Amino acid sequence: MTNRHAYMVIAHDQEEILVKLLQKLDCINNDIVLHIDKKSSINRERLLRVCQKSKVNLCESVKVQWGGYSQIKATINCLKAAAKMGNHMFYHLLTGMDLPLRSIEDINFFYEKHDGKIFLSLAGREECKKQFKKRLLYPHLLREYCGNKKNIFTVINRALWLLGLLFHVKNTRIDENDFCFGNAYWDLPEDVVNDLIMNEKQLEKIYKFSLCCDEAFVHTFVAGNETYSNRIYDCNFGNAEKGNMRYVRMNELGNAAYLTKEDILIAKEKGCLFARKFEHASYKELKEILDN
Repeated sequence: MTNRHAYMVIAHDQEEILVKLLQKLDCINNDIVLHIDKKSSINRERLLRVCQKSKVNLCESVKVQWGGYSQIKATINCLKAAAKMGNHMFYHLLTGMDLPLRSIEDINFFYEKHDGKIFLSLAGREECKKQFKKRLLYPHLLREYCGNKKNIFTVINRALWLLGLLFHVKNTRIDENDFCFGNAYWDLPEDVVNDLIMNEKQLEKIYKFSLCCDEAFVHTFVAGNETYSNRIYDCNFGNAEKGNMRYVRMNELGNAAYLTKEDILIAKEKGCLFARKFEHASYKELKEILDN
């Protein structure tokens, strides 16, 4: 059994934080795959020169639109590129604004102790049922044109969604009781990754016109398979950071907030391995506590 790890990073800005992340992931046992948003101005050639020990590859990039299927497509592209680099014990998905809270050797050792486990953050069961109707049951036909700010496409997409609701135009490929969602970032063993790649076309049929289902497609896939669901590290719904070992603090708008020293102390106390999100402007004042 290999002890190699694949770290897959999806990024669109904060180049300096992304460089710090790559430096901290640099390890002889790690392969790294980067998905840089096609719209991004990040210097890709610079990123390929950062690591001294890890092999770093860029995967096929797409124009990522918030909430659209393109977020899922970017993730699948990462999985396929990482799988082509060889066999791995775990495939870890991160954002370009994440940073580790321990040394990469300690992090890899933690996962190796839990070989075969699946690390997923799962929302509460009632919240999953509520979000199923909003995100997947009725189609979001123009989600790829909307972005994360209100515009004419947002209005039209909402109108079409309401028409689907009115005329019962439903996505029948997933049952309400099977739908799960949580934090979009996770750690998967190789058999789950291979299965996801094999089912890429079916996943596209299910989630093509969904909303924010990058937070659901892996969760639903795993929870709906008895072989996999029995291997979830913390299988309790509402497991928060216990499920995927990542700390994130949400602001009043429901978005990830930039972290403070207090956040990092809380994250470490909870035993988290990674935290999000960081910005270059505040990194200097957080560096000491991150490296301690």
